[in-house]
This record gives sequence, C-alpha cells and structure tokens, in this order.
Amino acid sequence: MPVINEYRFARDQVLTDDVGSATITLTRASVGTAYDSSFDIAEFATNVARFDHLLDSTSLGLRVESAATNLSPESEAVNTTPWFGQNDETTVNDTVAPDGATTGDLLQHSLSGCQINQDYTSVATSSAHTFTMFAQAGTSDWTHFDITDMASQAITAWFNLDTGALGSTPAADVDATTIADIGNGWFRCSIAFTTDATDDTMRLRIRVLDTDNDFTGADGINLSVWGIVLKLGTFPTSYILTTTAAATRARDIASASITLSGAHSVVIRARTAIGSPVSGVEQVLWQSDDGSAVDRVRILRNSTNEIRAIVTVASSDVSDLDLGTVADDTDFDVAIRIDTNDMGGALNTTSATPDTSATIPPGMVTVRPGMDSGGSEWQGTIESIRVYDEALTDAEMQVEILDLPGTVISRLAGPGGLAGPGGIAGPGGLAG
Repeated sequence: MPVINEYRFARDQVLTDDVGSATITLTRASVGTAYDSSFDIAEFATNVARFDHLLDSTSLGLRVESAATNLSPESEAVNTTPWFGQNDETTVNDTVAPDGATTGDLLQHSLSGCQINQDYTSVATSSAHTFTMFAQAGTSDWTHFDITDMASQAITAWFNLDTGALGSTPAADVDATTIADIGNGWFRCSIAFTTDATDDTMRLRIRVLDTDNDFTGADGINLSVWGIVLKLGTFPTSYILTTTAAATRARDIASASITLSGAHSVVIRARTAIGSPVSGVEQVLWQSDDGSAVDRVRILRNSTNEIRAIVTVASSDVSDLDLGTVADDTDFDVAIRIDTNDMGGALNTTSATPDTSATIPPGMVTVRPGMDSGGSEWQGTIESIRVYDEALTDAEMQVEILDLPGTVISRLAGPGGLAGPGGIAGPGGLAG
C-alpha cells in the first residue's frame, strides 16, 4: 500500500516528511510550553513546534492548541502584587518547581484562616473559566481554593496532595475538578466553573489546610505552589507564564502542501485533549482542503466525544461518518478512506459503515494537522500521520493502524485486540 507522506512526530520530533517532501510549516506568534523528555515544563520559542511527553518520558508527539490567555498576573510569585496574604508566611523560590528550576513558593500556615488571594476585574460574565495550580505537599497534604465575590455563585474544592485524589466539592456551581500527578510530588489541580450573568469581579483564594472539607489548619503547616493560571475555557491547557500582567499564548498553525485529487486514505495516531469541546465547538485532528472551507475533508471530535469524518463539497457536507467515541486524555488510532461513493473509516479495532453516496472534494492542495482553516484546533497531541494515494479497504485500514509506530497498539495486542488471536493481524485474522 503506497504511503506518499508520513510524519512521525513522537519518534523523530520533527516536522519533516519521512517519505515525501511535504514538510509541515508551523507558526505560533508567541512562546509556548510543553513537557520535555524529563517531564519538566519547557518553553518553546516563537514558531517552534512543541513535542510533548508523558511522566514516564513517552513521547506524545506534536501539540496543537488554540490561543489562550492567563488572566492571573505573577503566576510564579505569590508574594508579589496583585497577590496578597492573610495569616500566611511565604518563602519564594524555595522549591524545585515543575519547570526544573527553583521557582516554587512555600506557603506556611501561621494562624487559623491562612490563605493567599488575588482579585480580578473585568471578568467575562456567563463564561466558562478554568483555574489551574501546581501544588506539592509539605507538612500539609491538603490544599483548597475557591472563587468568591460573585453573589450568586458557590465555587470551592479540596485536593489531596498525598494521594493525588480529589477532595470534596460541596459548592453547587463547580463544573469539574481534576488532579494529575506530574512527578516529584507535584500535582496539577484544576477547577472549572461558569461565571454568573451580572458579576464582573471575583476573588481567588488558595488555602493551606489539614484535611478534606475543613477550613482549619495547625500552626506551621506548609505546602508549595507554582504556575497559577486562570483562563477562559472548560479544561486546563498548556502552562502560560505571567509576570506583571496577563499573557497570551498564540494559537499553533500547522499546514503542508499536499495535492489529494483522487482516492486516498489517512491513518493517524493521536491523544485527545484533557477536556471535551463545548457544544458547537470542534476539536479538529485533520483537514485537507482547497485552501478554504468550501471543499475539504475533516477528522474531528465533538462535544459528545464522537470522532467523526466529514466530507464537504461546495460548502455542503456530503458525508458524515460517526467512527465512535474517545474519552478525554486518551490515545487512539483513526483511519479514513476517501473515494467516490465509498467513504469509510475505522477507530481502533472497529470499522464504520461506509457511505456509498458521496464524492471526492475537488482541488484539495493543503493539509492541516491538528486544525481546520477556521481556527478549530485539536487541543491534544498527534503521534504520527500516514497519507496513502489509494482507498484502503476496511481490513487494510486496520492492518495499517497496527503498523503505525507508537504506543497504542501495545494495549490492543492481547486476545481480541488487533494483534491478538482472532484479531485483524493475529492468528486466524485477515492478515494472520
């Protein structure tokens, strides 16, 4: 099966074409961050691709995100205005932080009610926000933060920095909470909420506490904090450093010139974002197009976690395949076949029912990994991409999925998986 273009982002950490000559161009009008191979949060310069990693140093591949703004000044200096304390003692640059530098700040409880605060003005009303903080246990295993000064809202949550478990979320207006182990005792804690329709100011409070669902703490207990982010949106994205003012990470824009005028196929290994898109928003993994949104092919994830393959001709969707669902922050493989009256696809081990009534979009000369032409980014990572100049059969698509370099197949290789007994490539399978 002739592969005409191949990108191995996770293995090679480059944008060059491993088979053809269609190198991907990536621009981003700001610095950005991702986890390096040591799982430190590293800064990538303007227009430099970000290749992300897991805690065990596994390479995830290319990160592609939309623009985002950290609305919280002094993200790494909680003793600096506009932060202000109450019954706290702060030691700045006391702890090795998630960026590998000694920039973590130690918070010590000195009296009942210890907390640090920041006030925000001109807050977008009726809008989804996410607050994220990196925290490490000291002599205290619990942190708590809440959003106050919005009269009709109750937003509060506790986090266990010993076990990495979520604590109580008794407030009615919390949309979601997360906690993730990022190594060396640090956890990324987040709370998502929606502001009310009238209040455009709010206060963030961070506390050092003894236990879950409690506001008291023994004198002298402490923990470390770093990397505080308040942003619009329903889930955390990559870290954005701030100093004296809010700061914006620009969107990643990736594309290559590849002409796809006839039957073709695409096979991709990727990882979903930490959160799903909201209703009406799409996370676009792949688009091939005529330089616009008029004639195009897209692979995307919608607000119900469905992976869909959509073909558009003359601005009308002529095929829309539901390939199945993928949860947040999850590896998966996807393949699509584009041919006249035969649009097909597969998600991991399952093939979709083909669409036998569609046509191939004309004039497709541009491909966009991790985005569409309208500004809908993937928000996750892409491990590898293969483009074929023929329409693969359902069986061939799953064999090609098995052949992709990477990590997903190791979880599909047991009995019943692609490479296991009875699987597509296993004994008794189509390729076995």
